[in-house]
Amino acid sequence: MRFNQAFHYRDINSGLGIYASSDNSEAFKKACEKICEAFVKEDGSRTAEFVCYSNYFRKFVGIGVSPFESKDKANRLVQIWVPDEASSDPSDYYLRYAYDSVCDKSREYTEEEFDPCISEENYSEILRKYGFSKAGLAGLLAGAAPIIFGKKERLSIVFPEDRLTDEEKRTAAREIMWLLSVLMPVPEELRGDFGSRLTYCVFSQKNRNRVAVSFVDSEPERGQFYRLGYCDPESDRSDHEEAGANAEGKEDLYDALAEKAMESLEAYRTFLRELTDCGLAGEEFDGDTLDLMYFCRQLRSGGVTEIQREDLPIEFNTLVAGAMKSKGYCDLLFRVLALPNDLSKMDLAIVHFNILKDEKNVWSTDPGDLRKTAKQAYEEMLESAFASGDNRFYNNLLVISDQDLRKEALTDLWQKKGEKSCIAGDLGKIEDIDTFLGRLSTYKVLTEIGSFRKKMGEVLFGGDFYFKMDKKERCSVSSLLDPETPDPGTPAFAPWIRVKIKGIFKEGTEKGLIFIGKEKDFLEERYAGEYFDCFLENCRKADKDLRKQVQKTGREFLDSYRTSVSQESQDAFRKIDRDWIRIDLEDTLRQYSLEELADFRFKEFQDYSSEEQKEYADLWLKEVRAGIAKSEVPIEPETLKKLTAKARTLERDYPKTAAGLKKTLWEACGDDIHRKILCANEFGSDVYTIWAENLLDPVVYEKIRKEGNGRIEKQRLVGNREADLNRRCYLLWKDCRGISQIQTGRIKDLSKETAGAQLHGQWTALVENMLDWLSGALEMRSYNKCINYLHLYAERARDLTATNRCADYEDLYNGHRAFYRYFLSQLGSYVGEDADYVREMECLKALWETEAVDKENLTETAQILFRAERILGKGCEALRSVQKKYEDVMNEMNNENERIDRAISENLAEIKKRESKIQELELEIDDISESLAGLEAQQRRNRQLAEAARQKRSGIEKVSLDGVEITPLTTAVEKARRETMKRRQEADASRSGKGSGAQKACFSPDARLFT
Repeated sequence: MRFNQAFHYRDINSGLGIYASSDNSEAFKKACEKICEAFVKEDGSRTAEFVCYSNYFRKFVGIGVSPFESKDKANRLVQIWVPDEASSDPSDYYLRYAYDSVCDKSREYTEEEFDPCISEENYSEILRKYGFSKAGLAGLLAGAAPIIFGKKERLSIVFPEDRLTDEEKRTAAREIMWLLSVLMPVPEELRGDFGSRLTYCVFSQKNRNRVAVSFVDSEPERGQFYRLGYCDPESDRSDHEEAGANAEGKEDLYDALAEKAMESLEAYRTFLRELTDCGLAGEEFDGDTLDLMYFCRQLRSGGVTEIQREDLPIEFNTLVAGAMKSKGYCDLLFRVLALPNDLSKMDLAIVHFNILKDEKNVWSTDPGDLRKTAKQAYEEMLESAFASGDNRFYNNLLVISDQDLRKEALTDLWQKKGEKSCIAGDLGKIEDIDTFLGRLSTYKVLTEIGSFRKKMGEVLFGGDFYFKMDKKERCSVSSLLDPETPDPGTPAFAPWIRVKIKGIFKEGTEKGLIFIGKEKDFLEERYAGEYFDCFLENCRKADKDLRKQVQKTGREFLDSYRTSVSQESQDAFRKIDRDWIRIDLEDTLRQYSLEELADFRFKEFQDYSSEEQKEYADLWLKEVRAGIAKSEVPIEPETLKKLTAKARTLERDYPKTAAGLKKTLWEACGDDIHRKILCANEFGSDVYTIWAENLLDPVVYEKIRKEGNGRIEKQRLVGNREADLNRRCYLLWKDCRGISQIQTGRIKDLSKETAGAQLHGQWTALVENMLDWLSGALEMRSYNKCINYLHLYAERARDLTATNRCADYEDLYNGHRAFYRYFLSQLGSYVGEDADYVREMECLKALWETEAVDKENLTETAQILFRAERILGKGCEALRSVQKKYEDVMNEMNNENERIDRAISENLAEIKKRESKIQELELEIDDISESLAGLEAQQRRNRQLAEAARQKRSGIEKVSLDGVEITPLTTAVEKARRETMKRRQEADASRSGKGSGAQKACFSPDARLFT
């Protein structure tokens, strides 16, 4: 490493200042002057040597103060060596600097290079050379530590008396300072920060306050000092053990450091890294931090087994505050808490509130030893809190943010200590349901452990808490303490439940039944089998007066929990129940009337087997038959309705009983059609059907329409063709009575099926009945009734001609004229055969309503006759009557036409005669016109002459003709022209008169008949 040098000295001309320098820059000189002027004159004959840290250069510098040039207080010679490079390791500056005791004014000073004189290879030699033992080295480190960490400013190291030369002392100072620098107990990255304090001097008397370590020949009167030992190379004897030191420090820490340093430098550095890597280094690193690191290491290694609060190397509250931010401090705190300690409840409460309940803690996500330490600490805290007897404080500690840690700690406590743990002690204090549920919720994480579930079960049933809970609470408790498994086996709660039920039944069967009845609404389904088995075991021999209650309790229980009770237990109860029911049923049914039997509810049998149900149903049917046989009057309709309805409801579960009941009721109806309709309404079968009675009788149809329920109308009777035909005829009849529109196909089908000689007359009578009802219905304005009438009429009149049907139409018209007219008002809505019939009816109506035929309605009558002849045929009586009237009017009109023809001939002859005369007049007019033209020409000439004469002879008198002034010469001509025009107008008038008379003859009222 290269160094610049400078001398601070008094010159005659310039005074005290930098006299010589290898770097002549003003900045360098000024900085050197600031450093050197702080040193005062030294006493003695030796140059005092210093290695100091300069804040001006941010580097270590070497300084020598020589006494030879110091003639007075104001003058002194200070030489300074300033390195070109900066190093963070102070050991790089502990060199063999070349100091001059005089300043050669004629010499030009330059940079110099100093090589390192100590290396790590010399480490062991230095320890041996100065006779360091573990204790001696520990003393040196303990003495230097306050200097390094800035807690103290001075340390004196005393040379052995009269043992070393000046050069050996210089060498010893360099080597001891180098040893302190490499053994500096700070992290590697902080060596530069703390190393700047390792400054020293040798041979100084006056300037020791400029450095931290002073190497001296004798003990100082005050202040910290260390006596350096020395090993004689010849005798290999060390007097270091005899050397004394008054340095302060933690002996255990520095003993450990010295022990590792005595092993090797690498072992020391490894040990130091272990200390500094514990996560406790914060923003400031000092001796207390180092002590804390060593304490933490001792805790981790098991070197500490018990903690006293006063022995902690850090304030407890400070430790908690650090744990809130740092994992290292958190680990230390947990390790302290995990050991037996004398911490107060307040201390534990502070940890709980600030660390364990903090959701943003720094330790919960740590997967390593920190979490394990936290668990141990939490366990110890819980035990301490419970031992204090403060339940509230203990309960508060059970609430932390990290549920996984809580689970691990509680699990570990229970598995290690079991009944002796704070958990078991806490469970022993439970006195009521709320407390139990609260403790169960608190220790829910332990319910995966069988021994804990057993303990909670003992508390649950020992305090009789279980049977005081509602169903929701029981399910919640059992889901934790008696969880269901793939291989269920016997539930854990079963023995306790059996003991409870047996104990209650011992007090009396009635009390047991009351208990089972109450429990039915609260018990859990999985334990229902245990309840029912205990119930069955204690009720088999119940007294007769309790049987009803036993049966009711058992049935209600099975209604709610049938799937949870074993089939064997169900069968056992059913057998008891069946035997008791048979006995009671026989006694009861014998006392019932027929009406009461009809109201009997078979729902009571639904829990029994099909064989048992049939047995009970047959017993009931037997009593019904007996009741009917004993009755001297027919069954009341209301009772019959109930029994027929009962027969239908029994078909699914008791078909045999239902069939027997139907047969019994049908036979009991006898010939009473009203009661048979009631039965048929419910039975709806081919066997028991009303349609087999009085085939096609409208009277029966009317009863069915009023009393039937619709079921007997819709169900086809496949096995009874005649009855089904009757049913279909009824449906046709019912549609006619209603507003439904019947289909032509149905009528045709029924007509074919009734074509036999036996049924044809009845079918015809039914059709007539329906037609009569439709034609005489009060509700005449019904289109569907019109359609139905036409369909039925088409069936009746299918073989009649249109002429023969006229009589039917006339009867309908005369008897039901309003209905007839409404028929025709819907003419546009009919199609097919219906439309044909309606057209026939419309034609007839037109014929009947044509009362008189005259010239005014002759055309309309002709159209009616034409259409009627085409639709009705020529044989229709109404057609012939109207046609005769029409022919009479036509004959009369023909005679009138002949007379008009003769008049027309006469008029034509007169027209020809007058036309001849007109031609003659026209010739005369032409002649007159020619004369008139000549006269007009003459008139114009005369006017011209007259005008000329007027101008010559003003005495000529003017004449006015039709507003035109003319001369008397033209008056005769104008009169002739006017005469001619008058004659022409008369000729034209004569011609127009002849034509008008002929035309009137042609278009006279008589002639209009021929148009």
